Amino acid sequence: MTIQNKAKLLRKYRNLSRVLTTNNNMDITFSGTQAYHVPGRINLPIGDFSDDDFITMSMGFCDHELGHENYTNSHWYHEAANRSPYLKGLLNALDDYHQERRLIADFRGTRLTLRKLVELCKEKGIFRVLPDEAPVPMYVQAWVLFKVRSYLEQPVSDIFNDTDKRVLSIFGPKFYTDIHSLLSTEVIDGLVSTEHCFNAAESIFQLLIDWIEDNKAEPDDSDSQSDSSDSDDSDSQDDSSDPDDSDSQSDSSDSDDSDSQDDSSDPDDSDSQSDSSDSDDSDS
Repeated sequence: MTIQNKAKLLRKYRNLSRVLTTNNNMDITFSGTQAYHVPGRINLPIGDFSDDDFITMSMGFCDHELGHENYTNSHWYHEAANRSPYLKGLLNALDDYHQERRLIADFRGTRLTLRKLVELCKEKGIFRVLPDEAPVPMYVQAWVLFKVRSYLEQPVSDIFNDTDKRVLSIFGPKFYTDIHSLLSTEVIDGLVSTEHCFNAAESIFQLLIDWIEDNKAEPDDSDSQSDSSDSDDSDSQDDSSDPDDSDSQSDSSDSDDSDSQDDSSDPDDSDSQSDSSDSDDSDS
C-alpha cells in the first residue's frame, strides 16, 4: 500500500507541476529529509506514505518547491552562496515569501496547502522559538523568516513576537530599529523578484556584520602579554557568532531549518544533495 501511495502521489505531483509551472517535464523525486529545488527539478522528503500528516506536509512542500520553479531566479542564489552560506539563508527566507505570495495570487488553492504545511511545522517543532544556546546570527535569520511569513498571514505571529523580543534584548535598540527599517512594510511589499530579495538580504547581512564588528570583545591585558605563538588560539572565540562561518549555521530550513529551524539555521543542508549555488532550500 505504501508503494502504491507513493506512486499515486508522484503522478499527482507531476500533473500538478504542469498546472503550477510552465515546465511540462519537471523531474520530481522523493529522497532524504530535505525539500529543495534546482531548475527543472524538485526533491521532496521521503517518509511514511500511509501517514496523513506526512501526506499533507508533502503536498505543501510540493507546492512550495514548484513555486520556486515558477518565480525564483536561481542566479541570485549563486551570487549569495559565493558570498556566504548565511547570506544565502537570508535570501531563501525572503524569496520563500516572494514566491509563495505570487503562487497564492496565481493559484488561490495553494494558500490552504501552504498554511497546513506551516501549521504542521509548528506542531512538529520545526518552526519554533530558538533555544537560548542558539548562535546569535540564527536569531536574525529566524526573525526574518517569521516576519515575512507572518506578513503572508501564516500562523507564526506568536513565534515572531517572541523572536522579536529576543532580537531587541540581544542586539539592542539601535540594531532593532535598523532591522525593522530594513524590512519595513514598504520593503516587504517591494519584494517582487529574487533580485529584490537579494538586495534586502544583503542589507540585513551587512547590518549584522557591522554589529558583530562593533561588539567584538577587547582582548584582556594579560592576553596582549602572552606568547605570540599562542595568538592563533584567540581566533576561535568569535566563530559561533560569525555569519560567514558555515559551521555557525549548523545545526537547524532549513531545513525547513531552523531546527526550529533546522532549516533556517542551516541554509545549505540540502546542498549535500544538489549544487549549493543553485538550490533553493525550503524553510522546513
